[in-house]
Amino acid sequence: MVKCFSVLFLSDDNEMIFKYIGDFFLFYSRFSLHWNILIVMFSFWAIISLILHNYNSYSYEWLKPFEMMSGMISPKSIGIENERDIYKLMKRTRF
Repeated sequence: MVKCFSVLFLSDDNEMIFKYIGDFFLFYSRFSLHWNILIVMFSFWAIISLILHNYNSYSYEWLKPFEMMSGMISPKSIGIENERDIYKLMKRTRF
């Protein structure tokens, strides 16, 4: 991403600079600018998606039963108090 972002601001005077940094889109000169912009946009999209997922991952309520089945939290902390329901969940995971 850094390479493609820096290529956007370099002039096309010296081709050797592009070859040294590995910008092989230079050989397709008509699409070089477009491909570099596309890579930068997708890289930013991926980074923003990862940040948003990590920010929101602490509030996923649907993961609570799986945390209970793995033993991380107790069944009472998620509102399951009937022993038969607990045994059913544990039987499904074969513990």
